[in-house]
Amino acid sequence: MPSPKTNQPNRPQKSKFWALVELLFQGLWKHRLLYLALILLVMCSTSFVMYHLKARTAKMMIALNYEEATRGLYPNNTRFNISLIKSDDVLDRAIAKAGLEGQVTAQDMAENITAWAANVNGMQLPSDTTNYKIATTYTITYEKNDEIGPRISARDMLSLIVESYKEAFYEDYTYVEMGISPDWSECDKQEYMEIGSFFDKECQKLHRFLNTNAKENGTFRSELTGETFTSLRQKVDNFTSIDLEKYDSYVLQSGLSKNRERYISKLEYQNFLKNISYQKLMAEYQNRLHTIEIYDSALTAVVLIPTLDTQNNFYMSRTKVAIDYQASAAESANDSANDTMAIIQKNEYAIRQMSAQTANTPSSIATAESMIQDMKQKLENLIETSRILNKEYIRYKTKNYLTISFEKRSLADELSIKWMILTGGVTFCALCARVLAKSKVIRDKDKTK
Repeated sequence: MPSPKTNQPNRPQKSKFWALVELLFQGLWKHRLLYLALILLVMCSTSFVMYHLKARTAKMMIALNYEEATRGLYPNNTRFNISLIKSDDVLDRAIAKAGLEGQVTAQDMAENITAWAANVNGMQLPSDTTNYKIATTYTITYEKNDEIGPRISARDMLSLIVESYKEAFYEDYTYVEMGISPDWSECDKQEYMEIGSFFDKECQKLHRFLNTNAKENGTFRSELTGETFTSLRQKVDNFTSIDLEKYDSYVLQSGLSKNRERYISKLEYQNFLKNISYQKLMAEYQNRLHTIEIYDSALTAVVLIPTLDTQNNFYMSRTKVAIDYQASAAESANDSANDTMAIIQKNEYAIRQMSAQTANTPSSIATAESMIQDMKQKLENLIETSRILNKEYIRYKTKNYLTISFEKRSLADELSIKWMILTGGVTFCALCARVLAKSKVIRDKDKTK
């Protein structure tokens, strides 16, 4: 047990410390309500100031949810660039939506927008020095421009910017044109009997496009037109089998032509070439038949070989012999010859019709021109309806390509609780220092007296 002598020197220090604490407590307690109000005022002011400072900045995330994003591409396979959100086109749209024309420019707003990659989960790209990865998620921050009044917050303005970005994204980088746009000037230059082939070619392109989309989603219906890819494909088929066939039959029967002599010469020359092809095909056909006739019957016996089926079971499979190939080639040559002869006969009939006295009457030409205009209008309507449906379908198919999420702040973060506690503590320490300083001044005055 320590002796009283060893404890004696520490008593004055302990008494002085507790005296200081007691003095501090008395000073604070004397004006406790005032000091408490002052501390609360400082804390609330801190929260108020920090809240408005944070309100000047908004943050959000953009996630790319389509396959091409992992290769750094837009859905239409062009190079992706997040700086599109800072482009004049996007920001001008956002300014118009906010009704801020003349108050702030796209360039000024772009300076307050920051975009960077939030993660790099995409495809890794090798390089000589390092490995790069393509980002699929980006963070966007916006600091409110001073020119924008209190009517629109930073979060609201960023929402309009993102909305404009999505519009530009879907309009310019997801939609791929159908590539079907008939050149009617080229159509007008052709002969009446050739115009049908022009329409048939355009219909085939439109039919292939509609058929491809119908296989992908044949039940999707346009909200604007009520059409589906399947229904439009059927209308194209009807146009080809009814309107186009009717036109071809009429101009052929009427013997219509824009330049009779030149077109007759053209058909005669075509028949000359077709006749040569026909003779070659028939010669090949006869040679194949003759080869089959003189073929040794001993070589035409059926040859069976053991073969495995899909279930790994053996069966005897018949193989083709040379005579089988000869028969197939003969049949093919005969079919081609018949097709060639059909073209020759059609051209000969057209020549006879154009040479007739009743050909090229003004009434027949007027009827044909009217039919051409009707077909142009119908085909244009089909193409435009298909284009509208395609745009709506792409928008439907790509609606989840972009996922937007704003930064979520907790209540403690919104009120800046940490800053409130810090400034409240600093204020309390300052008040303690003031109380001690004031007490020291009073003691000094008492000693002087």
